[in-house]
Amino acid sequence: MAIKKYLWILISLVLVAGCESLEDTYSDYAGDGAIRYLGKCTKVSVAPGWKRLIVKWVNNVDPVIDKIKVRWQVNDMKDSILLAPNTTEYSIPDLEDGNYEVTVCAIDKNGNESLANPIFGRPYTPTHETIISFTRLISKHYFVKKRLVLFFSTWQENISSAQLNYYTADGNVKTLELTSELMQKKYYLLPEEIDPDKPVILNREGQVEGCDDLIVFDPYQLSRDKLYTSDFKHWLKAKYGQSEISEEFIESLRELEYDYSLSSFEDILNLPNLEKLVLGKNRYLRTDMADQVPQSELYDLERSLFVLDVANTVCGLAVDRYNKHYIPDENLPAYVTKKSNPTQPALTCLDASTWEYTCSEEDKYPYNSNLENLFDGQLNNWWQPELISTLARTYEITVDMKQVQTIHGIKIVQKAFDKADSQSASLMPGMIKVKVSTNKISWEDATYVEENTIGATNGETTILYFPNSPDVRYFKFIVNDQVYGQNFSVSLAEIGVF
Repeated sequence: MAIKKYLWILISLVLVAGCESLEDTYSDYAGDGAIRYLGKCTKVSVAPGWKRLIVKWVNNVDPVIDKIKVRWQVNDMKDSILLAPNTTEYSIPDLEDGNYEVTVCAIDKNGNESLANPIFGRPYTPTHETIISFTRLISKHYFVKKRLVLFFSTWQENISSAQLNYYTADGNVKTLELTSELMQKKYYLLPEEIDPDKPVILNREGQVEGCDDLIVFDPYQLSRDKLYTSDFKHWLKAKYGQSEISEEFIESLRELEYDYSLSSFEDILNLPNLEKLVLGKNRYLRTDMADQVPQSELYDLERSLFVLDVANTVCGLAVDRYNKHYIPDENLPAYVTKKSNPTQPALTCLDASTWEYTCSEEDKYPYNSNLENLFDGQLNNWWQPELISTLARTYEITVDMKQVQTIHGIKIVQKAFDKADSQSASLMPGMIKVKVSTNKISWEDATYVEENTIGATNGETTILYFPNSPDVRYFKFIVNDQVYGQNFSVSLAEIGVF
């Protein structure tokens, strides 16, 4: 028992000595007394506002707190403000775009600060992507002579108000209120003439998600730069060889021909001197099938009819429509002239009886695709590779005319078949590549584009004219397999060279 008693005494002495040593160590660093930290602000949050950040927090009950300090910084910019000790919210005003670091701390009368954890926030400003992408309500616009045409997007509930301010031809400033009711019309022709030299300004007010502020967006001026659809740009390249659309070329257009399906006619509003629109003139349908085969379509008929009405009203545009292309008879405006199936021009095709021709996809014995039928001048036979189910093929048909000749173009004829023949209807190609050469080494596209659209209806004829009538000895005609159910093949009746 005595031994245990002495052992406990020894342990107690060691502990006391240890505590005294630890306290001495604290005193070396704490000076005259223990460090006392101020109670810090908690539940700090930062919310974005319009050109501001809204900072909220919960104060500590520490009685020595004299001020609350809010500090913010971004890049090399730093700023702060001292607030009363009972303040729990502050709006940091007049901010530029940026991801701000914000801290909130308590301060006593000696300037000591509490600990603070940084919070980050980004205000909404004119350069914020959410503001930039905020709906402008007007998806497209066209200045047509002294009139303004508007295409609307959809109205959104976060829009408080929107107005379009413009100058009339007599110099007065007018305002068009953009409302949900007006935008339900989708398209709108401003009823009066405008001053084409004065700006047209869109003003908007609204809100964005996560921001309670009403945002007054910067005024937006409607651009007078002309924008064109991809359909129109491709058609100008194929028809006129225009890779870049110049204003000089646009102003020179008095007549425009469309032949194949497209989204809409809206691009004609960019053509200030257009007098006539000709539809389907170059689609030579089989005479006895002209009313039964698919016609060229408009994917947005409603918009196109509005565009035609505007062009007719403002510019006096005349429209010729061949067969039943683009516009159903029940929707045909009175100013559109109906025309029947166009007559093919009289073309004399070259005699191909001595030509040599090969195909990159050879027939597998005993099948015969009858490649020679493409160049025999007969429309009651055709070329058609074997129907297969494995993989779609690309056919490169090479023709040697034996001598260099000046060529003006080619005539391509689809296979003629009974209208109940679904296989033949599926195997007509709608595109073809045509390349020419004088030496079979250097090849060039025969037309303005690499791939040409051709009419794909029962027995239809397409004529492709070659720019500048090149000298040619060799041809390459390239077509792809079409799909019929789970199988692949393609067919053509005739290719004539003139």
